[in-house]
Amino acid sequence: MDIDLDALAAEIGRRHGLKLDKDDPIMIVVTAVAMLEQEMFRHKQKLMAEVVSEVEAFMTRNNEYISTIVNQMLGEAKNQAQAIINKTLIESKKDLQEAITQTVQTRTANIRAQLEPSIERARQAAYMSLMAGGVAVLAAMIVLWASLFA
Repeated sequence: MDIDLDALAAEIGRRHGLKLDKDDPIMIVVTAVAMLEQEMFRHKQKLMAEVVSEVEAFMTRNNEYISTIVNQMLGEAKNQAQAIINKTLIESKKDLQEAITQTVQTRTANIRAQLEPSIERARQAAYMSLMAGGVAVLAAMIVLWASLFA
């Protein structure tokens, strides 16, 4: 940052009523202060760049750490959700099997109860047919016996 010494001398004259040259010894102090100010500015910029770099490195490290933790938590949550789903599916399957078994047993019992009278009549009819067949065979034997020995 270059200082316009002529403008500075004019401003001092205007404000304080003093006439200064750019060769005045006080101007050496002004130049030294300006140079120190520039050096301090450069030093502050360097420090600021270091701080920014450290903050960025810190953020990068923390982002990796946070990402790792988040990924672990997501993995654990996924495993827990899968375990819950599996348990629910197993329980649902058992409940469904029980319901189907109970329904089949109930319907089988209902069908059996409805068919039982018909089955019993068919059984009785079969016995009667067998008895009638037996009577017919017996009658045929009697007829045969009578025709052979008569």
